[in-house]
Amino acid sequence: SYRMEIFDSQNKKLWESTLLTDGKPAEGWNGQQNGELMPDGTYFWRISATFKDGTKWKGVKQKGKYQTFGTFILLNK
Repeated sequence: SYRMEIFDSQNKKLWESTLLTDGKPAEGWNGQQNGELMPDGTYFWRISATFKDGTKWKGVKQKGKYQTFGTFILLNK
């Protein structure tokens, strides 16, 4: 199982996906909500996943700790 969520700085969920193809995430966020491109800025991601053998995904190692959430900067051209 898999769930990826994207939030804005006000903690409003903008996008979510649970779609897997051959056990891998099958889509990514395109920077839009309801067909509108979101403004430049900092956004937040959160992922939860469980592998076929039942183990939970630890996350991405950051500063010596595993995190299942983080930030990114959206820059539009």
